[in-house]
Amino acid sequence: MKRLLPLSLVLLFVLPFSLVAQRSKWLKKQNVRVATTFNYLPAGDPFFFTNFFSAQSDDLILNFITANSGTFIIEEGDILYFTRTKTNEAPSQILGIGASVQFMSQQATFHEFSLTKLSFFKSSFKDDYFLIDSTGNPRLVLRYGEDQQAAAYAFRYEFGKYFGDQKYGNLHFGIAGSIEPSLYTYRRTPNTNSFGQFFPFEGKIFALEVALIPMISARLSKKVTLDIKAIPNILIADFGSIKEENPIIPESQKVGLRDFDPPVVNMAFSVLLRYQIQEAKRSRRRKP
Repeated sequence: MKRLLPLSLVLLFVLPFSLVAQRSKWLKKQNVRVATTFNYLPAGDPFFFTNFFSAQSDDLILNFITANSGTFIIEEGDILYFTRTKTNEAPSQILGIGASVQFMSQQATFHEFSLTKLSFFKSSFKDDYFLIDSTGNPRLVLRYGEDQQAAAYAFRYEFGKYFGDQKYGNLHFGIAGSIEPSLYTYRRTPNTNSFGQFFPFEGKIFALEVALIPMISARLSKKVTLDIKAIPNILIADFGSIKEENPIIPESQKVGLRDFDPPVVNMAFSVLLRYQIQEAKRSRRRKP
């Protein structure tokens, strides 16, 4: 996974831009447009943890020999079997702002590179219980709290086409195919003086999604357009999980599970405000 992520980022950004730099003639024939994007993204799926353990009860049990009789036997407590379930819903980016650059030919086919997720999250919670003694002095008897950190990164490459003559009309339809790798990191650290009950959660999740994107493009002025995209992301690969760093439980119970099987479709939406920074140069016709 650690080797796959840098390789995908290189293929997604470094390779296309290096090819563009080498093909300056191709670049001059493209309309180059940059955009600010407003993205709606569905929340991430929760992780479920299940632990099994047993304990010996120290209570004495009175078992009557016959019903409604006064004769009984005193027995020691039984072994108790417990099942503990936990649900971890890590912070998710629902609404976000991104950016994109688009290279569109005179035939209205385009390549687009977008930064769809770039978020950092940090929070802290603390709950203290104090005991006031007879002298009026407070004494901390219990503290519970947690610190959370999360980050999300995602990039999307699209290849598509707008339909209709771009010179005429202010409303056009288009369609594009896309591929989008993403990385999510998460850590939750307990802040408590009650040892042995709360443990950290940590994880990294790499995902790869593809989509067939329909879009509407409205021309607001000669250089400004507004695009609206519906993005049915199909999850085709998912690596990693969130893990509870609990040394007491078996290794198989530390890893959280999600209730889905790829491919999974998640609906996202994007609104892009584009500005054209370069107009394509038309090729001159040679005189006979």
